[in-house]
Amino acid sequence: MAICRREIERALTPLLKYAHALCRNGDLARELVQDTVVKALSTDNRPDNAEAFRPWLFAILRNAHIDHLRRHRRHADQHQDVDDIDALPAAPGPNVQDTVINRLSVQAALMRLPEPHRDILALVDLAGFSYVEASMTLGIPKGTVMSRLSRARRAMLIEISGGNVHSLETARNSKRAAAAK
Repeated sequence: MAICRREIERALTPLLKYAHALCRNGDLARELVQDTVVKALSTDNRPDNAEAFRPWLFAILRNAHIDHLRRHRRHADQHQDVDDIDALPAAPGPNVQDTVINRLSVQAALMRLPEPHRDILALVDLAGFSYVEASMTLGIPKGTVMSRLSRARRAMLIEISGGNVHSLETARNSKRAAAAK
């Protein structure tokens, strides 16, 4: 049980980010994470190894979200909860205003994507899952994860390309710009 609790504690922030990406509502995201933790702690049928535990937790959260959608299909609010900027991780940078604008723009673009795209981007790009972990969580082959992720990233690029998102200065970007000159 101690291993289970430790693994859950380490996964809380990624679980919250994933839940927020799925449901677009900070309060509901916290509720889904709470339901996930309760279910994980109350079952005796949990994975024995650490590699399978994290995808198992995220699968519980995803299923809780699907169950919620089924129960509240007619009452689902399709509007984004943009005022929950605290759910976004802090990023260092010289221009905080640009960083906040970029994050809000990317978050808004993510919410405009279809759910399958949001789902795979949230697992791999936000929660940091490997292709194998995402495959285990979603119950699909690794190759399918890779192709869905590629399509989702392409769709995300299209969503943000016309907006006000621009690349922030990083050491990597500086080296590229210097090399191009």
